[in-house]
Order: sequence, then C-alpha cells, then structure tokens
Amino acid sequence: MSGVCSLEQLRRAREYLAPLVAGESLELSDSTLTGGYLPLAGLLCEWSRRKRTTVIGVAGPPGAGKTTLGRILECLLPNMFGRSAISVSIDDFYLCPEERRAAGFKWRAVPGTHDLELLHGFLEQTSADDTRLVVPRYDVALDRRLPPEVLERPNVVVFEGWFVGTSIAGYSVLRSTLDALVYLDVSDEVAYKGRIRRVKKRAAALFHSGTTIDEVGTFWERAMAFWYEVQLPGIRLWVEPLKGEADIVIGLDEEHQISDLGFREPCEPVSSGRRLH
Repeated sequence: MSGVCSLEQLRRAREYLAPLVAGESLELSDSTLTGGYLPLAGLLCEWSRRKRTTVIGVAGPPGAGKTTLGRILECLLPNMFGRSAISVSIDDFYLCPEERRAAGFKWRAVPGTHDLELLHGFLEQTSADDTRLVVPRYDVALDRRLPPEVLERPNVVVFEGWFVGTSIAGYSVLRSTLDALVYLDVSDEVAYKGRIRRVKKRAAALFHSGTTIDEVGTFWERAMAFWYEVQLPGIRLWVEPLKGEADIVIGLDEEHQISDLGFREPCEPVSSGRRLH
C-alpha cells in the first residue's frame, strides 16, 4: 500500500467523513487517515478495476471496529476514488429468533445462527451478470429481518463479521468468495471496551424507546454474559486464527487509531479465481 496523501486529500476525506465521525463519535487522527484508511481505499480501488465486483472480507474480534471500517470505506471509495461500494454484515443474515430457538441456539452471532441459504444466494449475485444486487438487511437491535435493499451492483462489497473468512461448515462458500481478507487486530482489553461502548449505546436506545429500567438491566446482564460465555471463547476459536491468513492486518491501539499495517506477500488479489482457499 503505497502513496503519500496530500493535505488536500486529507481535507476532502475529513469533509466526506464528517457525518459519520459526528454520528459515531469517532476520533480519526491525521496519521490514521493518511497512513491507513486512505491508502487502503486506494488499494481496494486498484483491485476493483480487475473484475465486476470485488468482495473484501473484514474480520476481527467483536468491538474491533469492523462495522466502522466498512462505513469508512463505503464513504471513501466513491467520494475519493470514484468506485461504488457497499458494506454488508454477517449480522444481516441472522435467522429470526424463532428459527434460532428451534435449532437449539441460546445466543445469536455464533456459527449456525445465520440463514445460510440466504447468504449463499447473496454471494452468488456478486459473480452473476445482473446489474442489480439484492442486499439482505437485519435490525440487530429489534432482532428482526428488514426488507432487502435493491441496489445497483457496486464495484466493491465490504463484507464484515467477526469470523468472516472461516472454513467452518456452511461458511466455506463465503470464504471462497472473498477476493481478499482484512483483519483488525486489537487486544482483548480494546475489544472489551468496544463491546461495552456498543452495549451502552443499545441500552440507551432501549431506555429512550420506553423500555423499563429493569428490562434494560436484564439486557445489560445478558450482554455481559454473552461476552464471557460466547464472544471471548469464540475469539480464540474462530477469530484469532484468521490473522495468519489475512492479506492485510490492521493493528489498532487503545484509542482505535491505526498503529501498524501488515501485508501478505505478494499483497495481490487473483483476478481470475479467488484468493483464499
């Protein structure tokens, strides 16, 4: 990932990212933009010119900032590099609560709690001849499926999720569809703090929607139990092994600023066929 970003590029990037920064209360240092996100977007722009739709996976522990990275790229690629992009989450493919309970799952987010038929159908679209892309969406807060978005097929699909790229049964199709994998590398402490911020945001939204204090308290207790019972063990089992398989590893410090960038050599997607096997 090469190239030096000018002050004008930095100014434009901050202008385009301003709504996202304000809405998410993000702190993006100049070095994180000029030495990280802008060059990354430029590299993805180059890769995306080699095929109709390039699919980039983003993996990493819960709380690492995968959704944020997807939104940043969704903004920078069209505005700074002229390449259309959308961000999709593995969460958008959840089974509904009744289906998960029927399958014997206490928690969502773990392998097996996603609608794999819907997932595979979406992935097939990324290599089809259709000019449209039907994108499933899911309201995570209310735990219900939303109507899909029908979009003009983009140049880049950023597909994020904590174990995106895994070879777990049922998810290997996603792995083989990726043209490249980006891994967000954070410490357990940073991941935990990111998880707490997300839980606080959802708890506040529940409270303002009329949920009682007792119900918010129950939500908080379940969220913390989920971290210790599911997410922390899952990081060790499914997520951390992906770091060694990623094409790009982005190290983030405790302030969620980019502290390190690592690349698989050669850092080059395969234009005919998929990169991950």
